[in-house]
Amino acid sequence: MLTGRAEQADVVTARDSGINEYVIKPFSARTIYDRLERLIEKPRDFIISAPFIGPDRRSRGKLPSCIPDRRENRTAITTESQ
Repeated sequence: MLTGRAEQADVVTARDSGINEYVIKPFSARTIYDRLERLIEKPRDFIISAPFIGPDRRSRGKLPSCIPDRRENRTAITTESQ
């Protein structure tokens, strides 16, 4: 999503609506290129659960071992299996 709205509430609303890439104006052509390249080269797993169906919104990798994974009963479809 390309937008001029930079308030935290706007970002949270967009993410909760299923937006997984949020780019705030002003942005450069390089920023758009980098985001598109990341989407193609490193696609996110697809999550299927009762409250959410869509791409995994975590972009920083696995959780530390001290934090419980609240998704353990959910189904993830990896991009390799599609």
